Amino acid sequence: MLFGGYSKSLFGTRKIDERTKDIPLEGNLVAATYILTYEKTFATPDFSKSLPAAYLVRWYNEGKVRFEDGRLVFADMPAPKGKAEKNYYDLFTQAAGDDHVIGSREDVKKTFYIRFTKVPSKDELLSAQINWFKRRGYILKEGLIVPTLNDTGAKDARRLISLRNYLKDVKEGRDTLVPGDGNMAEYVVYAILFGIDDLFVESARKVLPKELIEVYNAAIDLAEAGYDGYFEATD
Repeated sequence: MLFGGYSKSLFGTRKIDERTKDIPLEGNLVAATYILTYEKTFATPDFSKSLPAAYLVRWYNEGKVRFEDGRLVFADMPAPKGKAEKNYYDLFTQAAGDDHVIGSREDVKKTFYIRFTKVPSKDELLSAQINWFKRRGYILKEGLIVPTLNDTGAKDARRLISLRNYLKDVKEGRDTLVPGDGNMAEYVVYAILFGIDDLFVESARKVLPKELIEVYNAAIDLAEAGYDGYFEATD
């Protein structure tokens, strides 16, 4: 791999200048974290906070979560199917209690503290990440650190970085979101994964729906509370 650049085995190239507004990797956040983890040499992002926060915004986007009176309320809908996502969903719904309302960050912190073993470990995430690519036949060669993807897998992986390039342009004022864009909430989801969410939301504040911004703020706060509880339980 090339330090400071992109892994050719993942992307088929060491330079990705493209911009896209499309949602990559079928919208699978676990698969996205895999690409981001092995994007650069020694790059190992900590998704302890960003992944659950991204899921909370995703659930709002899917209608599994409503925003009422400044609080997140879980709707009566089926739980997600993916194991990692379902684990986070179960943790947050337990914190919400019988009324399905997450009343305080302390409820979340306590739940993540008591049920810390339910928080997906790095090994569990890695297994799910690799399996996502294997099921699609994207992996040509395992590799000790970074696998080699086939042309289809590499193209799909490049789209993730291309989306990040676009969102970074928005964050830095080189591009703008179109009001009413159907991907608004999903852009916030990926901005969280990319670690550019606070500046992205601030830059796009004029076009992002007000409620979406409030949901984002709540999601970040609750994810941090959960991480605090998990950290205290495992420290």
